[in-house]
Amino acid sequence: MVKSLISKPVNTVEELKAALHDAVLIEYMFTNPAGVLFSMNEHVSRAVSNFESGLGVDGSSIPGFTSIECSDVLLESKGECFFYNPETKIASVFCHVSDYKTRLPLKNDPRTLLKNICAEYNAMGLYPVTFSELEFYLIGKEISAESTYLRYPSNTGMQLASEIRRSAALQMIDDGVAVRREHAECGSGHVEGTDLNCIQSEIELFLQEACKTCDDTLKGKYLISQIAAQRGVVADFMPKPYPNIAGSGLHFHMRLNNKDGENLMTYTDAYAKLRPEDKGQLGQFNQIGSSFIAGILKYSRDITSIFGAFSEQTYQRLGKSEAPVWTFWGQANRAAILRQPSTGPKDIRIEFRAGDFSGSPHLLTASFLAAGLDGIKQNLQCPAPYNGNIAKCTHEELEALGIKRLPTSLAEGKKILAESEFALKVLGEGLRGYLVHPVAGHE
Repeated sequence: MVKSLISKPVNTVEELKAALHDAVLIEYMFTNPAGVLFSMNEHVSRAVSNFESGLGVDGSSIPGFTSIECSDVLLESKGECFFYNPETKIASVFCHVSDYKTRLPLKNDPRTLLKNICAEYNAMGLYPVTFSELEFYLIGKEISAESTYLRYPSNTGMQLASEIRRSAALQMIDDGVAVRREHAECGSGHVEGTDLNCIQSEIELFLQEACKTCDDTLKGKYLISQIAAQRGVVADFMPKPYPNIAGSGLHFHMRLNNKDGENLMTYTDAYAKLRPEDKGQLGQFNQIGSSFIAGILKYSRDITSIFGAFSEQTYQRLGKSEAPVWTFWGQANRAAILRQPSTGPKDIRIEFRAGDFSGSPHLLTASFLAAGLDGIKQNLQCPAPYNGNIAKCTHEELEALGIKRLPTSLAEGKKILAESEFALKVLGEGLRGYLVHPVAGHE
């Protein structure tokens, strides 16, 4: 297996030709508001034309994009990174989407939405970096029944599941996905009414630029599914496929850096230059970090209604096992919607634990980054972390702490979304309307 060659953002024809190497085909990938990965493969002879003029596709056939009377959209590769696999001689690129007539970014393109929010951070000297944890079930007759009684991170009795997970991780790396680790997860069991067993797995990515993380997340999901299918096994990424077995999340870890990669969420030397008036101890969240957390907590119900707009399973998962359902943050507290993982003092970050794969990782990331940005702009004050057992809190105690419950059903989520000024501001009227009322068959 040969590792992909990854280009820098390509902005000229000369850079394009260098990035393509000896490619025969180019895979133009893009995604929609529901988080579905689409692609078009074209011969390399069309590369320059597609780069300069865009690649036209039928937007009315892409859920959440355009209507049939104004259907054409363009896949734009200018400014994006290309990935070339010498073994397959295929180059791939994640595209942003524009209007065919105006060449302006399509309002419902989740990548454009996320990049615009990141640009707002960049204008303030802040650079969001993230990584995701892809949780999924491997389901099949050949999944060992012995493995269904084991737990994270054991591999005993999991030969097939381990082989699939490891092969998927290697293929992801070869295709330019920034894989950090792979391991077994907590969920396992027998699928009632069938002769199938299931075992939960996880592949975790490296910290990197926020949009690249989301691109890698979707590409990784596709590659995992393909590798599993080759072994006669199904990879299921839905949040709560089985009522009595742990659900699968899509956790995002996030940090705000400067352009040189130095952490600006704690009291580093780089932060001291940016805000010399804010004094504190390295390893603690500074005002930027605290306000960022406060913003996400403030809008956490709205954020949940955005990424949870497509499936009741989102709400069936929340509050079960380690999936959070309360709007608080904690240090190493896995019941919290926002968790501060254990790290070195210079590397502190925050983890959003409520997300899942039922919708778009780009919209999910755009939502929590927009909420954090609002918190920074308003200089919101962050509540103290809660590190106790939230399940033992009374209603009065939760109210005194300002802790609210996330929506508990798709209907409640839709109601929050339809009334959310935050969602309207972040998504715009058209995209919010689509999430509230997806066209039948277009989820």
